[in-house]
Amino acid sequence: MTAKKYFSYLLMLYIASTLIFAIGSNIIVTRILNVILFGSFIIYIFTHQSIKVKIHKFLWIYILFAIYSFFSIYWSIDTNYTIGRSFIVMIIAINLVIIYNIAIYFKIEKYILYGIILGGVYNYLILFDIIPYVSEYTLHFKHRFVGTTNNPNVLAIYMLFNILASFILLQENKSKLSTLLFLSNIFLAFYTIIMTASKKGVIFSLLLLSIYLISSLKSKKSVIISIFFIIVSIMMFNTSLIEKVDGINNLIHRFEVAQLAFTSNKVSGSTYERLYLIETAYEVFSKDFGTILLGTGQRTFELQNKLGLYAHNNYMELISNLGLIGLFLFYSMYVVLFKEVLKVQDKSIKYFLLGFLLILLLMDNALVSYTFKATFFIFIFLVIYINEQKTLHNRIRNEKN
Repeated sequence: MTAKKYFSYLLMLYIASTLIFAIGSNIIVTRILNVILFGSFIIYIFTHQSIKVKIHKFLWIYILFAIYSFFSIYWSIDTNYTIGRSFIVMIIAINLVIIYNIAIYFKIEKYILYGIILGGVYNYLILFDIIPYVSEYTLHFKHRFVGTTNNPNVLAIYMLFNILASFILLQENKSKLSTLLFLSNIFLAFYTIIMTASKKGVIFSLLLLSIYLISSLKSKKSVIISIFFIIVSIMMFNTSLIEKVDGINNLIHRFEVAQLAFTSNKVSGSTYERLYLIETAYEVFSKDFGTILLGTGQRTFELQNKLGLYAHNNYMELISNLGLIGLFLFYSMYVVLFKEVLKVQDKSIKYFLLGFLLILLLMDNALVSYTFKATFFIFIFLVIYINEQKTLHNRIRNEKN
């Protein structure tokens, strides 16, 4: 086996393991794969001294964010909370740098997407009772599918990335078999999202699908795929098949409860709790000039609300814990990523990726993403993919000249 194949499969398995082995004692499997992957690459570096470690701009920003998180211990209201979370952010930063270098050196960034899809496939097997899987979280969310995660919303977001991966790979693969497999994966991922009864999962997956349909009108293959999705959707709604889909009634009920939460202070539920957390985070943030600028220390918001929860909103979590400086540092990554996407020559791909980044920014209103590794895996793929597309475009242009 060549080094490229070895690292390709190992990278894919590691990415998949972050979803498959996400909770409890299972996490040890991910950590073992992590050590094997990184240890192998470090050994490879020492035996091939020509390799130079590269760090993309967005990774430098995340490293600075991690350092700033650590230094918040100096003004934190609880240093133990801050040190623990800051350590996690630092470890994520180091991991991302190594994964980036593995992917860019061997040109195996697509295996990041394959890993995300592989993790999704494993959850399909659980969903359809092909593989038995029960945890305390499965029992807690009796009417919502959580799969291998500890949270139905987290699983829904992974499935959203699964759909994104399938859309991108559909453009790269020409065979009929691969097209059929990726289309099937999109439907299975969306069905899984419905079974999680995740409001954000359904809303943002439909938004991603809409952006794909709009941005890909010039490609014949994409037009055919778009027409296929539209026809299937119309048939389902016209024949009331949508109401017979397992899990749809529970999802509709959650939307109804969410609507009531905005109009009645007496309604309980996740939406009401999230509104309370947002209001409390703003109160913490606006105490004085010091907290506005610096926050109260990494992770300390959990100590300052009666529910003992994080904010469930990345913007509010960051400004309450790390102030405007932390917020600015983290979202500077998006400025870099938007600039990278604007370099893409293919307009359909460019608009689709721009739409995806906007979805992530919207999704941060209901997700704390600064430690959500799957998002950064996607970022690593995007910056390498965009650079390779640019190189290919320049080569074709030079050959024509």
